[in-house]
Amino acid sequence: MRSNKMLSYLIMVILIIGIVFGWRIIRANIFNEEKVEQTPETFNAKFEIYQGEQKGEDVQKLISIIKTNNANLVTDNYKMIKISENGFEISGTNLENKIKTENIYKITFNHDEEGYINRVNLEGRF
Repeated sequence: MRSNKMLSYLIMVILIIGIVFGWRIIRANIFNEEKVEQTPETFNAKFEIYQGEQKGEDVQKLISIIKTNNANLVTDNYKMIKISENGFEISGTNLENKIKTENIYKITFNHDEEGYINRVNLEGRF
């Protein structure tokens, strides 16, 4: 009888601990708590390596990275990045297909007031 009572207490303690830790994980995911905001330098680094004149295939890689970034906005606290082509804002799922791999493109960036890249400017022949 005593062992059944101890087993019941043990199971109850394990359940309470599980509920407390489970709630902390769920709360962190739902409310984006406990996520560390990236500094502008860290956030921008993955894009800035493409700054300047780049081959079309590298521009395609950059566009893919931007699309991944924008798709993860809600879950990972990323910032939205827009793309402009020769001064005109563009979007679309087949954007990489417009880039000719043999052409050279000039890539520049605009930043928001906090210093995060918020626009990628592509100049060249599309």
